Amino acid sequence: MSIIIFFIIAALSLATIWAILTQHRNKAFILEKFIKGNIIVAGKKGKGKDLFFNYVINARKSKCRSNIQFNPNLCEKTDLDYLTLKDENGKQLEYSDFLNGKFKPIKKDIDECVDYYISDGGVFLPSQFQAELCKKYPSLPITYALSRHLARMNIHANTQNLNRLWDKLREQADGYFIMRKSINLGLFFLQKTTYYDDYHRALSNLRPFHSNRLLSSKENKALAENFRAQNGLIMDLWIIQPNKRIAYDTREFHKQIYGEPAPNKEARRFRRLRREKTIVNAPFDANE
Repeated sequence: MSIIIFFIIAALSLATIWAILTQHRNKAFILEKFIKGNIIVAGKKGKGKDLFFNYVINARKSKCRSNIQFNPNLCEKTDLDYLTLKDENGKQLEYSDFLNGKFKPIKKDIDECVDYYISDGGVFLPSQFQAELCKKYPSLPITYALSRHLARMNIHANTQNLNRLWDKLREQADGYFIMRKSINLGLFFLQKTTYYDDYHRALSNLRPFHSNRLLSSKENKALAENFRAQNGLIMDLWIIQPNKRIAYDTREFHKQIYGEPAPNKEARRFRRLRREKTIVNAPFDANE
């Protein structure tokens, strides 16, 4: 009996060590991508796109800016106009200025080494409003392309659908994370994501290479190398973060649109029950 217990403890210990090492490797990989380039995160509703940003911001522990309020100790809420390049008269730089070589130096209003995170880019920079975006933010794609030169910073965005984000941004990104799962474990949130370094492979939702057990290791290695040569790096990753480190309002846009915070879970449950007529004529306080 003692031998069985010993093997169980040993197996659990090895599993714990493996999980810790995997988390460390995945964290290092993700942070490296966000530090080195402009990243776009995509995924359907409820897959944890902002939660993923929260993970990155807290793990990097460096100052940043964003269009919604993430960790207030690290991230300052700032309008998208911050990313535009304007002269003293308020005129934005355009690509035509570079083509013609007729622009003068402007005042620098972007902080050095401070990344910017755009939440719900498909709402704030929607591809279907291409003409309007080109008029309102003609210099934003220039900032995006030259961000390392201009301020040693990167611009990251998330969106529900990858091709909904303004193409002047999404096609210039350095990497893409597609969110697969977001599981609430009570004290922790577990998330699965897939990394792509090629836009078209991310858009087509191509899955990572998996070895064929019927082939030799040498054959599988050759197939894996050929797959990467054709499709770029595609990699599944799992991450975990403590629930207590979620330092942002998960329903931020309720406050932005309605002017007040979203009701808590009990109030939402009460509303649902009242709609279903399981509670009749009961007092209701949206803030309780």
